[in-house]
Amino acid sequence: MSFLRVPVPPRLPDPEEQLSPTQWRQLLLVLRLYFSQLDAVFQALLGRNGVQFLETPTASIYNDLNQTILGGSPLPVRFPLFTSLQGFTQPTVSQVSPDLAGTYYFQATLNYANIGGADRLVSAWISKNGTDIPTTLIEITIPSNDIQTISLNYIIDLLPTDVLTIFAYCALGNTELHSPGAAAPAPRGASCRMNIFLISNDSTASITPPGFRLKKQKFDPPP
Repeated sequence: MSFLRVPVPPRLPDPEEQLSPTQWRQLLLVLRLYFSQLDAVFQALLGRNGVQFLETPTASIYNDLNQTILGGSPLPVRFPLFTSLQGFTQPTVSQVSPDLAGTYYFQATLNYANIGGADRLVSAWISKNGTDIPTTLIEITIPSNDIQTISLNYIIDLLPTDVLTIFAYCALGNTELHSPGAAAPAPRGASCRMNIFLISNDSTASITPPGFRLKKQKFDPPP
């Protein structure tokens, strides 16, 4: 909450002092300024339209179409639709970037389908600024004509200049990110979904003490 500013307490006279009319006016001006600062803090906490919760960056983006994975070629997963996109931008349909520096929780689900042939080993991982993050790699084997889900979960430091991309991969092809069609009583599904939200403002912006930063094991590309 670095956007909050602590009001500066006014220097008030001792209670027993006798104040002139001019001093009373000065005192009222100082108090008015102080209470205006307090009001600004509460307005920042309350957020838009009087909502009584702190507004934080959140995004939930998805794709409700199938995405074919070509053999041997990593697919930048596309997320053209959203149900929430507050505090994030999408430079491309396969990328997401935060508006504010912070530590973020990242979660994505990819709905893989083996559309023919033998069992398929499929994988997914996260890339930051074009550099793959090794510790995000997940692999599963999908039997022929079967559908399974990969879930990616990660906590990551991000700056407004950072860009995240998810890649889906299968060396042999004949796989896709599958969007289930509507079949009563179930609604139509998504081939993929990404949820990401701020959990802390952040050591990347040097807001927290250096000692706190040192407790983090850094496997992902530096911010």
